[in-house]
Amino acid sequence: MNITFNFKSKALCRDYLKVIYDNLEYTLIEFATKFKDGDFSLDIKLKECIIVYRGNKMTYEELCNRDSHFSEGLLFSERYSKEIYPLEHFLIIGNKDYYKAAKFVNKTERCLQTARYYLMNSYDLLKTDFDVNWETGYGSQFLLRTVDFTTSVVWYNSCFDYILQVIYFAFGLYKKIPGFNDQMSHEKLLKECSYSSLSGIYGNYKSVQNFRELWEIVNKCYNSLTEVNSWSNYIKHKGGIAFKGLYPPDPFVIKVTDVEGKTISETSDFESIELEMDEGYDILKKTHRAIYDCINELVDYIDFKSAMPQKDPNNENLPIPDVNSYVKVILP
Repeated sequence: MNITFNFKSKALCRDYLKVIYDNLEYTLIEFATKFKDGDFSLDIKLKECIIVYRGNKMTYEELCNRDSHFSEGLLFSERYSKEIYPLEHFLIIGNKDYYKAAKFVNKTERCLQTARYYLMNSYDLLKTDFDVNWETGYGSQFLLRTVDFTTSVVWYNSCFDYILQVIYFAFGLYKKIPGFNDQMSHEKLLKECSYSSLSGIYGNYKSVQNFRELWEIVNKCYNSLTEVNSWSNYIKHKGGIAFKGLYPPDPFVIKVTDVEGKTISETSDFESIELEMDEGYDILKKTHRAIYDCINELVDYIDFKSAMPQKDPNNENLPIPDVNSYVKVILP
């Protein structure tokens, strides 16, 4: 028996953005086909248009202000460059663990700004015709936005790995990993740094003075990244994320059953999680703030300046402080 059927579908995102000019509404392809007469002609004409994105109308000025307003909540963290970097020549002499932690503060802040960059790129509704040819339609623009969104997710999730490494070195937690010895390479030590391993160390030493306070700072950030961590795991290990509207829906579903009608498998079992990207921006914005706050709380808690030599009128040399006098968490 042969079964033939015809099915036509299209990606919903192709119609997500339209342009109103002279009271007439156009898709991006239609607008480009009718009005493009030079390299920047469409970008200039857009200033006279109303932009309609998924039913929401906005002027060109409102479109620009949308991006600006969103970026205001994505704060820059610059504690390393402004406060810690000038101290490094003392840290490498007086407390190498603090020196290593300082380097990972720097890495965390750089990672955060990279995530911010890709998030802002994704949040931008419409790239110029010069950047992305409007004659290809809005589907290509939406595709690029999803690529930047997934990249941003991975970078935000990586920030937390660096945060763990900050406390891992600052408070000598690495000395409590199984099989530790002074000959372990830096790469080997980093391999053993994970939320799971540090949780185990905390469980064994939670009665140590100030450790609970430190762990609460880290754990608060960890809990704030639950969704981002899940998305990142799908992106890296489970086939990625499917974005609603990006591709046309499948024309049919195949289901395999046994002779009694019990479902054994179906094609939907092998699909990725589906995400509504426009609903994900607020989550990433909150994630950014959680990481930003965690960096600041940790830098304040560690207090790198406390490791600096203190001037003594009775001693012309600058004595290096004993680590026990300023490191807040010291494991036995």
